Amino acid sequence: MYAAMKLLDFKNKNNLTYSGLAKLLEIKGTNPTATVRKWCLGERIPRSSNIINIQNRTSNKVKAQDFYG
Repeated sequence: MYAAMKLLDFKNKNNLTYSGLAKLLEIKGTNPTATVRKWCLGERIPRSSNIINIQNRTSNKVKAQDFYG
């Protein structure tokens, strides 16, 4: 059975800041920290390419379905 882990849970469990999580995920752009914060708080859903990256960089602990529902 699959146990869901939200990105915010992953961040907290690994004692990461939003900035640290953005670096771990190698998020690029104008403000990667704000982007990751919005994903963690459910204000935005990452694009599919970013979801694949998140799955890979979190060793599949955070999956696509964790952003929905």
